[in-house]
Amino acid sequence: MAIETFEFIDDLNAANPTATDNVSEGDDHLRGLKTTLKNTFPNVTGAINATETELNYVDGVTSAIQTQLNAKETADATIVKDADIGSTVQAYDADTAKTDTAQAFTEDQTFEAITETVTAKSAGFTPDLSNDGTVYNVTGAVAVTMPTAESGKSFTIIASAPVSSWTGTIKWASATVPTGTGICIYTFVSDGTNWYAFEAGNAFG
Repeated sequence: MAIETFEFIDDLNAANPTATDNVSEGDDHLRGLKTTLKNTFPNVTGAINATETELNYVDGVTSAIQTQLNAKETADATIVKDADIGSTVQAYDADTAKTDTAQAFTEDQTFEAITETVTAKSAGFTPDLSNDGTVYNVTGAVAVTMPTAESGKSFTIIASAPVSSWTGTIKWASATVPTGTGICIYTFVSDGTNWYAFEAGNAFG
């Protein structure tokens, strides 16, 4: 009878036993198969549920997977743990306002105005619409050139004296360019086509 040396699976010979081997020697092969399986899987004490696909995922692994994962976590600071959420990492909030898209607010909001001081100069100035709601504190009588109308944009000018001139199309509340005295407050709002404005003066002078 042809009997191989039984130790591990790669020792098995699929051609054994041969057709001419004695049936009485079959027990040698059965014991050999058991020995081979136990030697190959010494730590398996229960059912293995992984599929062949799942087992093949470890193909090419050259060291302990857990050790590699631990090293990766230590080296990569971008890995976020559950415990980090709400402490070192801001928790996700679908209601957080965005700066790069239109917002729909369901509650009253308070926005801090950005104040820019502009001193008198012959060339005057053009309000900057990049910061919506800007308040300009103008010292002296200056000339103002209106920016291109943009829907929803607004700004306010607080002037120590009436603005000397306006360049651009403005629809004033009084239908005429205001000529107040003393401290003047001009408020502008755009619908995307026009600038609508009103002026409060005299009482503050």
